[in-house]
Amino acid sequence: MKKGKNRIKPVYPVNVCRECGHPIPTDDIAAVLSPRQRRVYEIVRLAGTAGISSKEIRDKVYENDPNGGPKANIISVFAHYANVRLRPFGLEITARRGPWPLWRLTKREIEEIEDGQNGEICGK
Repeated sequence: MKKGKNRIKPVYPVNVCRECGHPIPTDDIAAVLSPRQRRVYEIVRLAGTAGISSKEIRDKVYENDPNGGPKANIISVFAHYANVRLRPFGLEITARRGPWPLWRLTKREIEEIEDGQNGEICGK
């Protein structure tokens, strides 16, 4: 990738609304997340039950950054704030404890979900 003002910017394929021209998220859950949270969510979701390491997530999140992103591992910060927004859907991004944590998207237990938040979305 080129550096400076002639740098090539990445192009991401997105669905666009025919009426207003705004990008349409891939699913209802992605609609409530910030762009970085959405990227982490999608990477972890696509990893499946095998899980994915923090380094692999960080490499994918910052693959188009010419500086490679921050040196500190901030994936847990993105996951924490994403989990706040994922709570109504009954989902959580979790990592196994230990020296090589693997991140997975897990279903939260029913008793952990607050009253009135069953993960359904109003379809007005």
